[in-house]
Amino acid sequence: MTSIRTSMWNRLLIGAVAALCATTAQALPTTYTSRAAFDTAIAAIVPAVNSNVINFESGSGGDLIPSGFSFAGLNFSYAIPGGPPPFQIGVNSSPLAGTSGSNFLGVTNDGGASFSQFALGDQINFSFAASHAFGMYIIVSDTSFDFFANDVNLTFAGTTLSNVDADVATSVTPNNVAALFVGIVDPAATYTTASLLFGPVGGAAGAPFFEIDDIVKTSAIGSGTPDGTVPEPTTLALLGVGMMGITLARRKKAITRQ
Repeated sequence: MTSIRTSMWNRLLIGAVAALCATTAQALPTTYTSRAAFDTAIAAIVPAVNSNVINFESGSGGDLIPSGFSFAGLNFSYAIPGGPPPFQIGVNSSPLAGTSGSNFLGVTNDGGASFSQFALGDQINFSFAASHAFGMYIIVSDTSFDFFANDVNLTFAGTTLSNVDADVATSVTPNNVAALFVGIVDPAATYTTASLLFGPVGGAAGAPFFEIDDIVKTSAIGSGTPDGTVPEPTTLALLGVGMMGITLARRKKAITRQ
């Protein structure tokens, strides 16, 4: 009788562990080109995290963000080809509006007196406090803009999201700005770096042109396992079943031996 009962609980424990491994394997970074789906994925993270949108409205048109400097909790590192003098990233407010306000991110080589757009071959590296997600809008000229594959390449959480040839810009309210959203979410772990590369596939350097707005990241997890991952509710239930199986199996053995 002891061996039968022990075998039953061993099978239950093995099943729980197998289901635990399967559940954990599902928590992988996911890419998004829909801002709504990206926000939904962030809202589903347990324990809850806050999203943080950097829309550059706290700056003024002409403000520069030199390489190695921070803006609203984001550190920027870059080397924009072109010049002389060297191009720098800064806050632009003309001639178009941003996706959520009057300001957005562009490039300048005259100290912020005038701005141009990001071109194929430009790359920006970001660093920030631990985040489950990273995304942004890429502003283009209009909704009929013809994307080539790999014009926009966002890397975060060990994953790269590259646009495909079929991607199209949408009109983003409230300013009806044409833009493509790119974002990556990992509900199980946090990261502190990301990068954005424009091209160089899709055309000669210098065309087409892009601008950036509404960069989104999240706060760090509130609690979790020692490696920084957070068990999903299903995972926690499976762990409970496994521990119950171990406890009951030990009790059955003890009772039989008395």
